[in-house]
Amino acid sequence: MHSPLLAALRLETTNHLRAWYLHGRRIRMWFAIAMIAAAVAAVIALATQFAPVLLRVVAPHLLTVNVLVALQASVLAHWGRRKWTAIYSGNWLSTLPVSRRQCARMVALRAFLASAPLLALPPAVVLLARLCAPRSGAITSALLTGIGIATAVGVLLGWYLPAREVRHSAPALPYAAASRASAVPRLVALSRWTETQTRVWLQPRSLARLLLPAMLLVPMDSANVAIALLSLWVLAVYLLVLLRAMVQVAREGAAWLRPTSLTFYRFAWSVARRPLFKQLQWTLLATVLLVALGCQPLVAARVAEWWLALVSVTSGIALSRAYQSRAMRLRLLVSVCAMAVLERFRQHLALPCALVISAWHIREAART
Repeated sequence: MHSPLLAALRLETTNHLRAWYLHGRRIRMWFAIAMIAAAVAAVIALATQFAPVLLRVVAPHLLTVNVLVALQASVLAHWGRRKWTAIYSGNWLSTLPVSRRQCARMVALRAFLASAPLLALPPAVVLLARLCAPRSGAITSALLTGIGIATAVGVLLGWYLPAREVRHSAPALPYAAASRASAVPRLVALSRWTETQTRVWLQPRSLARLLLPAMLLVPMDSANVAIALLSLWVLAVYLLVLLRAMVQVAREGAAWLRPTSLTFYRFAWSVARRPLFKQLQWTLLATVLLVALGCQPLVAARVAEWWLALVSVTSGIALSRAYQSRAMRLRLLVSVCAMAVLERFRQHLALPCALVISAWHIREAART
């Protein structure tokens, strides 16, 4: 074949599309499409109200927005190149007689396809704001032009940035926490695995790079406000990484413990109890910081409520689908869309809906 890597990608995509047309998944697929359409309609209805206010806030900070977009594009391009270069240099396709140029083209294509949704999100938001506020043509045009140039520059910088060979820490593994032998099996190591994985991912070098966008937004006239903003940014990064680590631990722990006689309830409780407590604890602190920065208490409470709802539904779906060896993305997307639709009709329904969805998934996994 002239391009075996492209042929392998085409076959992979065809197999994924055929899997979606299985008889047992058609009803769920159409239900997911309906829920996504309803959520998009709810987002458009909300954008009609908040688009003018958002544009007035963003207008004085066009340079900051362009810098953040360039940083996002450079990080996505750099990570995508490193990820797919490692994949294509170690899988079975690496044995094919292809040139270095063909491999580089395929790495660039896969990296672009993986990061295209995130790269398209800022211009999509600006276009939606332009449709909802027709009189904001000058601001949205400047935003679209700046975002386009910043994305192109960021992608080029991220792609040609040399990959530094950093000595990474060993992957976080469960360890024996008990100091003495016991006849009763304990899961203390499993309950602390998420925190260990979070510390491994949040190395000082990585945390310093993640603080760069917040440092660009910090005001120079008040040291107290700057410290509060940086603290809030660090808390947000920590909560995101903690949630991602719990999903990773649920997947790896399920693959490790599924053949044993461990019940699902005990597995789920051991994995989720400490991360969920940490999420609740630091979310409350983030809410206090938002109020201290001048945010209205009701708005800060709603932000905390939505984050806890996302944590609850992600935890329940991740634990249940990992223990069943199934994918979680579609169910998570449908659940988030359902919460958005319910929140559009009546406020403060996101968290109860998330708890009900999580309980249903956990009960389903326990039955199977």
